[in-house]
Amino acid sequence: AKVSMPIRAAALLPIVLLTAGAFAEQPIRITADLSEAPRKLYHAEIDIPVHPGDLTLTTPKWIPGNHRPTGPIADITGVVFTANGQQLAWRRDNVEMYQFHLTVPEGVTTLHAHLDCIVTSRVTQKWAVLEWEKLLLYPANEPVKDIPIEPSVTVPAGWGIGTALTPTGTDTRPVPETGIDEADHTSTPGAVTTHYAATTVEQLEDSPVITG
Repeated sequence: AKVSMPIRAAALLPIVLLTAGAFAEQPIRITADLSEAPRKLYHAEIDIPVHPGDLTLTTPKWIPGNHRPTGPIADITGVVFTANGQQLAWRRDNVEMYQFHLTVPEGVTTLHAHLDCIVTSRVTQKWAVLEWEKLLLYPANEPVKDIPIEPSVTVPAGWGIGTALTPTGTDTRPVPETGIDEADHTSTPGAVTTHYAATTVEQLEDSPVITG
């Protein structure tokens, strides 16, 4: 028994180092906003760590459990990239339509992306299912198992959430007395945002959210 303990510790050391190394980089932060789910609209606010220069981002193309490229690129709209408050030009790849090309200015370390998704299934006035591929955006040509990401989910007031993700806290949007702009989804009163522990893009895609 005295000999086995150091051996066990040595055997576990690479696993511990691997786990720590997997999140050594700053994670992508994504908030999936389902507060307009009853209108069949999902929104996402995504902050992506970047370096100055050319950058290629992608939405998911190959979805777990599907036998052909079924990523919902046709349902994604309203794509806007900003850095330091300035909107950036972007273009879709001429061949790989899932990819977006843009140039990150000097001095920028975080790129903000906004996108919307028109949802055509698995959503009603009272419940919704979020498959994360509908809103994800991350660096292209990198293994998704190596890309750290920290998710949050916003749902209408009174809706519960079921997911395999690990919650870390919640926020509730205040209900203003007047001045609610119903065209602005960010003003949806009473919507609740749940924050979750960091994971990887690979695991996030395999962790859908059921809410209602």
